[in-house]
Amino acid sequence: SGDMTFSVDAKTKVVGPGMSTKEAALKKDGKPATVTEFLKSGDRVTVTYHEAGSTKHAATVRVTPPAK
Repeated sequence: SGDMTFSVDAKTKVVGPGMSTKEAALKKDGKPATVTEFLKSGDRVTVTYHEAGSTKHAATVRVTPPAK
């Protein structure tokens, strides 16, 4: 529980509704598909990670749609 901090890199995958469409649009426009393009403050996410020394590296970030 609580906040956690993760490192991300080009291998970190962001998945969730509409993410593949967003990624395709970014590639078409020649823009990099960075994590900040997919997430905004307040999003609910589930992170699969592994520890590399004292760092938690995010392998997959799954965005959960907000409850209606």
